Amino acid sequence: MSKIVVVIGGGPAGMMAAWHLSESCEVKLFEKGPQLGRKFLLAGRGGLNITHLADREELKRAYSPIGVMDKVLDYFDQAAFRDWLIHLGIPTYEGTSGKVFPEKGNDVALILKKITDSLLQRGVTIYLNHRLIRFTDDISLGYAKDTAIGNTDDILTGFTDVIATGNKTNLRFTFDVHESGQEEHRTMHYDADFAILALGGASWPLTGSDGKWVEILQQNGISTIPFQPSNCGVNINWPDSVREFHTGKPLKNLVISVEKADKSALTANVESKMPVVRSVADQYNISGSDHNTTSKGEALITDYGLEGTAIYPLIPQVRLMLNNKENLTLSIDFKPNNTSFQLIEKIVAKKTSSFGKALTLDSAQMAVIKAFTAKEEFIDARRFITKVKKLTIPVQSLRPVEEAISVVGGIDITDLADDFSLRRFPNIYTIGEMVNWDAPTGGYLLQGCFSMGKYVADIIKSKPHF
Repeated sequence: MSKIVVVIGGGPAGMMAAWHLSESCEVKLFEKGPQLGRKFLLAGRGGLNITHLADREELKRAYSPIGVMDKVLDYFDQAAFRDWLIHLGIPTYEGTSGKVFPEKGNDVALILKKITDSLLQRGVTIYLNHRLIRFTDDISLGYAKDTAIGNTDDILTGFTDVIATGNKTNLRFTFDVHESGQEEHRTMHYDADFAILALGGASWPLTGSDGKWVEILQQNGISTIPFQPSNCGVNINWPDSVREFHTGKPLKNLVISVEKADKSALTANVESKMPVVRSVADQYNISGSDHNTTSKGEALITDYGLEGTAIYPLIPQVRLMLNNKENLTLSIDFKPNNTSFQLIEKIVAKKTSSFGKALTLDSAQMAVIKAFTAKEEFIDARRFITKVKKLTIPVQSLRPVEEAISVVGGIDITDLADDFSLRRFPNIYTIGEMVNWDAPTGGYLLQGCFSMGKYVADIIKSKPHF
């Protein structure tokens, strides 16, 4: 008799789990929206950075808390992921800085279609517009209509699996169903031997990732940590001279660190261990602050502040300091490949109006430097270079969760067994962004979700049948 597995959440982690479970299980994949992979589609609009070719140990260090993803990455690494994509007809190539992308002709919509088509071909039953409203391990008889794609027959559920297979299930999931084109909502029940929750975080709520599942888990005695943004922009109090004339312009080739307002440098760290202490700040300290690092790359000027590849790696440290009520600044080096002495030589005999041209600083860079530099410093060559090499900009706050690329918070790691099953419900597993882990952009987030899906799917396949 096949195990019956319910997978709730049609993002990368859920789709991956359903795909691998279908080898030996009866799989029902539920998505609360009108299609699978809505956030996946949005994330890939500008080019889908699907994984990263960091070596194994470097890859593991990108995730926090330290060690939380080690076993899943050892089990299903980037090479295995790329092989799986090739199996689906999605070849990949290595771009700059180790980032991996699908080859030309495989846009994100086509990739999602290939995954969805493969799920259906492998016998996965997909239920759209099904929003989870509760679950229990106390089974009772009930009736429902099978609303899977391509199926409109009325069937008996609750004990449907007992009647059809002689297999008694032990979990029940209840959904609010709102089918496209219909005004009324219906309540449906589906039973399973095992379940995987891949309900997402709380960023980009228009894609369905709204974090409202937290209440359902709390009703079942499972603690959660409120969501906070990760991989997001920072709020800066720009003067009008920057906001009005330079919003949308990039600041390229920067080195940025996070610094306490008392000038004691603390740079972003993605390698230290989450503390055991459960203070409010420590709940989110899944990056720590024991080791200093710097962030290199590009930042985009926005009307609210800064965002971009040079900012996102710093967010764990910024978040930690803000949670600890510390004042902080970003310290920016606009010329990281030059020493102060080399830069001074270029402008020491020049007029102030020529500083920017002599140092190849564009108008946006000069405007930002001027905004946070006193007049007497700006007109003095040596003091100006000090600002070019270390401009400190106060950070007000982070952008809201809804705008973040990813979040921290969600299921507390302490509520999970080593295999990501819920301690209170050992036959229910949680994967993806709903679990409290963090990673930078650059392919790490998707690799983590796909790896978790494969890892947990194979654990369930290895479990004995009831």
